[in-house]
Amino acid sequence: MDSTEIRNLRNTLQLSVVEFAELLSVSKDTVYSWELGRRVPMGLIKKVMKLIAQDQDVFQKFVHMTEVEREQQRK
Repeated sequence: MDSTEIRNLRNTLQLSVVEFAELLSVSKDTVYSWELGRRVPMGLIKKVMKLIAQDQDVFQKFVHMTEVEREQQRK
């Protein structure tokens, strides 16, 4: 994904930079770097973003999984 596609994905999902970063477990600076074309996502994060871009149901499942993980970490 290039910088424009990443920004468009985040906007389509109606997420702020901070929310998108939290969802992917990266810093907001990393998201800014992707969107400015200074860095590119690698490995699993790149694959997850492609899946989310292709299927909104994947996004909903991913959000649910991250919420469950957050709850488990709080315990």
